[in-house]
Amino acid sequence: MRAAASVLVTMATAVLACSREPEAPPAPVWERVQADATLEEGRKVFVGTCRRCHAYGLEGAPRVGDAEVWRARVAGRPEEALIQSALTGVEGKAGGEMPARGGNEKLSDREVALAVRFMLAASR
Repeated sequence: MRAAASVLVTMATAVLACSREPEAPPAPVWERVQADATLEEGRKVFVGTCRRCHAYGLEGAPRVGDAEVWRARVAGRPEEALIQSALTGVEGKAGGEMPARGGNEKLSDREVALAVRFMLAASR
């Protein structure tokens, strides 16, 4: 009798656990940034162009939100140098490559600069 009761309690616990709503995963870091109007423009460029690589670290791209990697990338360099790299493209040390303007030739210099500033803000 005790064994049967134990099995019933175990089954009831499993049913209750399975019936709960799963927790939603946390929002991506770029959605959690408190952005002013300028950073919001940068977010739109990031989502439309830069996210393909910088959200996942493809081809060695620094992942947005990885503060340590971005801190090392920024160390001793002015923000303008990062913007210039994004405008002209970068050949990575590990063989990866970022094409000029993230591969989107339609982006203006201003849009590229706003995207870089957004990624920096999202990675602090």
